[in-house]
Amino acid sequence: MRAAIYCRFSSDLQKPTSLADQERICRQYIEQQGWTTVEVYADAAISGSHDHRPGYQRMLNDARRGVFQVLVAEDLDRLNRRLEHSANLYSRLEFVGIDIHALTHGKIGDLHVGISGLLGEMFIKNLAQKTRRGLEGRVRAGKSGGGRCYGYDVVLGSDGSGQSVTGERRVNEAEAEVVREIFRCFATGEGPRAVARRLNERGVPGPYGHPWGFIAVVWCGADSALSRTRQPAGGSPASTRRGARSLSTCRTCRSSMISFGTPSNAAKPRCRGR
Repeated sequence: MRAAIYCRFSSDLQKPTSLADQERICRQYIEQQGWTTVEVYADAAISGSHDHRPGYQRMLNDARRGVFQVLVAEDLDRLNRRLEHSANLYSRLEFVGIDIHALTHGKIGDLHVGISGLLGEMFIKNLAQKTRRGLEGRVRAGKSGGGRCYGYDVVLGSDGSGQSVTGERRVNEAEAEVVREIFRCFATGEGPRAVARRLNERGVPGPYGHPWGFIAVVWCGADSALSRTRQPAGGSPASTRRGARSLSTCRTCRSSMISFGTPSNAAKPRCRGR
């Protein structure tokens, strides 16, 4: 019987040798059954909470073509973490006459799919809750919750116990000056498209080295500036015949909008970013 192996590990913090270990014990199982390994599918550092995985999709395509007759994995959670995905895979492979075997359960049936899928769902929900709790604690400690914000550099290092330091950031002075310039431009009434055009004409690199777009300008700090009432040179809020003129943010394109009138008698805002 022609057998295929599927291997996966979830996090880039895990060792790549995890795939080799899974393949090794799956090959041993296949040899014990007297089958022949014809293909190995693997996905490294990809969560099992979704099925948009290159190796997984290649396995499904080969199953439709009849490349293998039985699929072997270390456990069902290597294939999927979601009950709906596990049930879908089981149904599709059963339709084309392919069995699923897991080293922990042997041949997989309806009961295995239901129980394992439910446990996988619970694991994903608990993991998400613990991750949010950890990120909240990091932010409350005055550190970054993750990712790199324009204007800051990630600080790498370790503490006294040898543990990796996470959440530390250092101001990137060159990028910080660009952010200050964006605030100054908005304070004088320039829109995000004009600011982006100015920065691109000067050859100032945008976030991740890409050219500046008006959305990038808004997300680099303009939102907080746009929430204030515009201040002219004299220091008092600018006004027109119909009332105070203020800036807000367009819900559609995230660019600045001008609205006229008082809160009780305000005209419909006009988007300036389009």
